[in-house]
Amino acid sequence: MTTIERLRQSAVPFEVVGLAGFFVASVLILAGGSFPPSLDATLPHTARLAWAAASAVGSGCALGGLFWRGAARDALTMEAVGTAVAGGACLLYASAIIVVQGASGIMPAGTIGAFGIACGWRALTLLALLRRAAIVSRP
Repeated sequence: MTTIERLRQSAVPFEVVGLAGFFVASVLILAGGSFPPSLDATLPHTARLAWAAASAVGSGCALGGLFWRGAARDALTMEAVGTAVAGGACLLYASAIIVVQGASGIMPAGTIGAFGIACGWRALTLLALLRRAAIVSRP
């Protein structure tokens, strides 16, 4: 079994549940739910819509990659792109919380920011693995 195949089979519950929660919340916001107050206070409406769309698309793409049954490289590429986008959206949200709430927002901002950093870390790990696999498989 190759490294890519092993990595593909190792969906971690924290990743799946975190991305699924982010996906559901983002879709509910896009379906007419209210935006988080920190984003209401810091971003114009169009930017909030773009944030919610990026959150839904990023987390949905990452989940799709985790459960994709096609080519392993395609699945890992989907996951890498999705986690990068979702991670960026998390970091934007965490920043908005700190701007609005200051030090009293450290717990939610820290939690959401940590998930954003973990998403970015996962994306970079996957991209490095895919780059190494491409070099090894060249004729």
